[in-house]
Amino acid sequence: MSRTMIIEESKDAFIEALFQLLANESFEHITVKQLTLESGYSKRTYYRYFKTKTKILDIAFCKYLSNW
Repeated sequence: MSRTMIIEESKDAFIEALFQLLANESFEHITVKQLTLESGYSKRTYYRYFKTKTKILDIAFCKYLSNW
């Protein structure tokens, strides 16, 4: 698997984790720790791709908008 595919797979896992968590609580109450536990990736990996907690929303929006 190429590095680009691995990066996209981990980003997608965090985005999926976010949507899973949003089913039960608001974005403001979701922590990075919850996102890492739900996704199965580390906090270090999270911050490699998303510099802030809100950055994941930007990337998720752009990703889904480009697919639409």
